[in-house]
Amino acid sequence: AAAVVALTAVVLWGVLPVVLKGLLSGMDPVTISWFRFTSAGLMLGAWLASRGRLPQLGGLRASAWGLMVLAILGLAGNYLFYVLGLARITPGTAQVVIQLAPMFMLLGSQVFFRERFKLGQWLGFGVLVFGLLLFFNQRLGTLLANLDHYSVGVFLVVISAVSWTGYALAQKQLLKTLPSEAIMLCIYLGGSLLFLPLATPTQMLTLTPVQLGLLAFAGLNT
Repeated sequence: AAAVVALTAVVLWGVLPVVLKGLLSGMDPVTISWFRFTSAGLMLGAWLASRGRLPQLGGLRASAWGLMVLAILGLAGNYLFYVLGLARITPGTAQVVIQLAPMFMLLGSQVFFRERFKLGQWLGFGVLVFGLLLFFNQRLGTLLANLDHYSVGVFLVVISAVSWTGYALAQKQLLKTLPSEAIMLCIYLGGSLLFLPLATPTQMLTLTPVQLGLLAFAGLNT
């Protein structure tokens, strides 16, 4: 059962860049990100409310609230910068670059949580770095020397990976205080409010039926 759940997650995240790329012709990155946070927050909130499990936040300490703000900003930045980068590069390239996120997370866990790698983990880390260098070997000089349309897209996805790392490290610490679903509800609703001033929800009225389907999938995926 665990393998099926993991495989489902891999498939959902694997097709997400293609879905988001299709949406970019009808919606701007901020509005896409706002919809994803809002729809996920409403669905998760309704699910928790139906089970009487809405989070009680009154007893949270100031340090926990600080971590919550960091987690909201981190995941919001991850979503927004990823779509901004995706507008400039292919979904395949975006998926390769975003693999930096778990790598940064592993390094961050060593620094902040004093975790230690075993030999096999270091070997896996080395394979990932080597694979990224192989993937970009034809354009590595261009990426570093010129900020063209492609290079900007790659760097935006790198920023997205860094943002996700901040979110993940903050969430890991918050798990000592709150359950994961309570943390995610706060993050989704906080991100929705963060994007709202710059979002244009009326863009949904101009989407084609196919794009509306992609938008619904993006919300459910989130």
